Amino acid sequence: MNFDLVVNTPVGKVGINLDGKQAFDVTLQPDVSRAKTPAQHAWLKEWLDSYFEDASNWSALPVSLSGTDYQQRVWSALRELGSGEVVTYGELAKSLGSGPRAIGQACRTNPCSLLVPCHRVVAANGRGGVHGHSNGSWPQIKSWLLKHEGVEI
Repeated sequence: MNFDLVVNTPVGKVGINLDGKQAFDVTLQPDVSRAKTPAQHAWLKEWLDSYFEDASNWSALPVSLSGTDYQQRVWSALRELGSGEVVTYGELAKSLGSGPRAIGQACRTNPCSLLVPCHRVVAANGRGGVHGHSNGSWPQIKSWLLKHEGVEI
């Protein structure tokens, strides 16, 4: 897959596709060989560098998300969470009048990891999965991001 921007980060490469100044696809650990930062996207690389230097620098960037009405509601709620804030699948489900599994499915289909911070949704008894994965590098990435934001699970 081609990306408009590929940045090396502490959690591996991050690939981003943009429509103007709105991200519509953010992929962690994309299958690309090297990073690239075209001049017109330097602002986004600076944002990522700033976040990975100090998680308190996180701020919601413009995104263009394609999904169902329900997914849009979940993703919108996630974008309201600040750095270091977490919510359980059950808490978020209750606030949206749905179930925890539906929240998990919306997180699993999140097209803009980091910008729609699904890593801030945790299981009632611990970390929970990431994009439908409970083993491999994904849970390690989620743990790293939460720890970076000052959350101990």
